[in-house]
Amino acid sequence: MQTPPKPNSNSQDDDAAPGTSDASLILPSLAELYPPLSLTDIFSAQEPPCNTGQSLAPCNGECVTGKVTHSPSGASHLPPPRDTLAVALLVSGSPQGVSPKLLRELVSQTDFTLALDSGADFLTAAGLVPDLLLGDFDSISQDGLARLEASGVPVARHDAYKNATDVELGIEELYLRGYRRFIATNVLGARTDHALGSLAALAEAAFNRGMQVTLRDERETCYFVSGTTEDKVLELEFLEQPPSYVSLISWGGPSTVSLKGTEWELDHFTLTPYSARGVSNELRSSVLHLEVHKNSATVLLLLTL
Repeated sequence: MQTPPKPNSNSQDDDAAPGTSDASLILPSLAELYPPLSLTDIFSAQEPPCNTGQSLAPCNGECVTGKVTHSPSGASHLPPPRDTLAVALLVSGSPQGVSPKLLRELVSQTDFTLALDSGADFLTAAGLVPDLLLGDFDSISQDGLARLEASGVPVARHDAYKNATDVELGIEELYLRGYRRFIATNVLGARTDHALGSLAALAEAAFNRGMQVTLRDERETCYFVSGTTEDKVLELEFLEQPPSYVSLISWGGPSTVSLKGTEWELDHFTLTPYSARGVSNELRSSVLHLEVHKNSATVLLLLTL
């Protein structure tokens, strides 16, 4: 498994976020981590498609081909990706912000960019334009919103008095468009309540929807792995710079896991949501092997530089 070249630790980009280094996580690309999904996996949970012949999203309201429109629930209808292995990027609006360098890297690795509210401002600062802008727009700069609308970027506007966070709405948007793999960034920091709510939404996407979810930040990468219906294996190889810490956190219930390649290896060990037993392990091999066994809740595998 190939990895990106080791970054130069003696220099720092001018556009790096304050308080961060230019070191990027040496991790495989998302497409390398999971086996291909079958068409049955992709569409088995969806309702029959609309009659437009192009939209595979369930039609709860008016469907319009070729532009964004909205159902009563606020979801927009556009054709899903042709490639069932396509990976989307969800850019949230944490005030802490991620660096332009990381955003450019992630956009280059993905097929569709969804900006959530002020997440669009961070993309603009990096010289990037989202494929879709979504939110109630209570945090995006008004100049930024006006420029994106004037440039023709599709906008999915939601009422501020809604019963879901922008992250939840963004995940729903990606799901209806047919994306089953996505990377989320600029999610953590600034507010603990927002961070916990977003982690819950990401875990729900992995646990209940069967989506393949990765959370990327400047110095952290988090994978969501669920062994609900069968044993799931995640294997990562580090040929250059390994992470400093490896942490496992059970989310949604007890999880039975096996872990190899670390200082403290596990063999069918049961993690509980109310214990920090899996936190701050250390890598002792170039290969990290995680197995989440059948009937287990989602496990968050957090790698920290």
